[in-house]
Amino acid sequence: MDAQTQDALQTLAEQEAERMALSRELLDRDPTLGALTALIMAGDLLTAKRARQMVRDGEVTATQSVVFVGSYARLAYMVGLMDEGLIEPEWVYRRLPDEWSGSDPDDMNPRFLTLWREAFAWNGSTYLRDGEDMLPAADVLHVFRGQDYGPGPIKPGLAWSLDRKVAEKFAKGAALRQSHRPGVVIEAMVMRKDVLAYMTGRREAEVIIDPVDLMAPRMSL
Repeated sequence: MDAQTQDALQTLAEQEAERMALSRELLDRDPTLGALTALIMAGDLLTAKRARQMVRDGEVTATQSVVFVGSYARLAYMVGLMDEGLIEPEWVYRRLPDEWSGSDPDDMNPRFLTLWREAFAWNGSTYLRDGEDMLPAADVLHVFRGQDYGPGPIKPGLAWSLDRKVAEKFAKGAALRQSHRPGVVIEAMVMRKDVLAYMTGRREAEVIIDPVDLMAPRMSL
């Protein structure tokens, strides 16, 4: 085995060890996460770390580096670059509906709420979308959300759906990705004018809503 091959194998081994260590950290923080999900998340977080190093080394521009980042980490990576002044906010705002649908962002993260509100204002205080106009065309919308179930008051995130079946899928673990986690469907009403975005890219009739704008959220029976 030549020296170049040995170096490549050593690099791969070090990267895998780093991924395993990070996945264990993620599981320590949230034991209900699931080993496979933690491993995928760890890998995506490390792609963000390497992409950022590529930007520092001048190998790619900040905007070019985004394609190297795995879905779990991509949107947070973009926002980080924007906050550092390395990417123009408008570049992020234009891509936000597509990137949100193509990523797996933490929709409980308050920074993402701020991001959607900024993008909404940039878009002329009109909801952002990745394709079709939002249906139904009513002033008040009935929305649904599937999320983990736990004690205490309901603490919903930003992502909701106009389709109850989509919420039920997420309550059951988002199509087997975390099917071991207990979940619940939440339903609420919201004024159409308060919807920040509407996405159909994953056929989930997804709407982005600031939780403070929800009316009468409750667990759905």
